[in-house]
Amino acid sequence: MRTVALAPILLQLLWLLAVPQVAVGLPLISELFYDASGSDDGLGFVELYGAPGTVLDDYVLQGINGSNGSVTPSITLTGVIPGDGIFVVADQRSDGSTDVTNVDLLANFDFQNGDQA
Repeated sequence: MRTVALAPILLQLLWLLAVPQVAVGLPLISELFYDASGSDDGLGFVELYGAPGTVLDDYVLQGINGSNGSVTPSITLTGVIPGDGIFVVADQRSDGSTDVTNVDLLANFDFQNGDQA
């Protein structure tokens, strides 16, 4: 009769479940904040999730006006998705600051968040 040691196999399976899987394919928008109470200046952000090391230089984020389909704004991306797979684009105030933390790219934008044309 043979015995199989299950402990090493179980540990390997648990390890695979605990380790985040690497993203494949195109970067995805994983989180978006565009409508703060009061002024949105310096508070908006877009969080992208993708494979670490993905160069974003050929990508553009575009906000689309919900009432007429116009593009407002268009943000040209630069940079590389870091090792954690999360790349954050944050709204930059005119003085260069933002309230968003862990920012990878600052850009001055304000996504349309109403029914105005």
